[in-house]
Amino acid sequence: MTRPALGRLAYLVGLAVLGALPLVVPRPSRDARCARDATAIDAGRAVEVVGASGERHRFCGVGCAHRWIEARGEHPRSVLVVDEPSGVPVDAAHAWFVESLVPAVEAAGDHVHAFARREDAARHAAAYHGRVLEGAERPFPRPVPGAVAAPGAEAAP
Repeated sequence: MTRPALGRLAYLVGLAVLGALPLVVPRPSRDARCARDATAIDAGRAVEVVGASGERHRFCGVGCAHRWIEARGEHPRSVLVVDEPSGVPVDAAHAWFVESLVPAVEAAGDHVHAFARREDAARHAAAYHGRVLEGAERPFPRPVPGAVAAPGAEAAP
């Protein structure tokens, strides 16, 4: 092959590779957006709410999920939050929450962080000028009497 022919071949191969990128590189799905404000959902901060009639809704953070639940005025069947240190989903009724100066979801103005263990929540609160949310300050309902906590989680106040 001549030099110009090799150049054209390289150009065509490059175009083919660029054309194939959308097929190879995964795109975020519509499910990767917050049900309240369409903010992109980071898996490490995601919240899943199962509504009273069983429908599932995903949120970018604790703040959006809490505001959505309040606006609907109904008690959800369940709420799962993600433990920040481990990335493991935790029943929100048994989780610990900290409001700190560090944004949990900056785009949504959310400063509430979720933890499975009290020690992790206290450590975050001390390090980032925050406070552990207790009692009525908790964003999600307390456990139902007789409910079983997730493995490794202590009952939250």
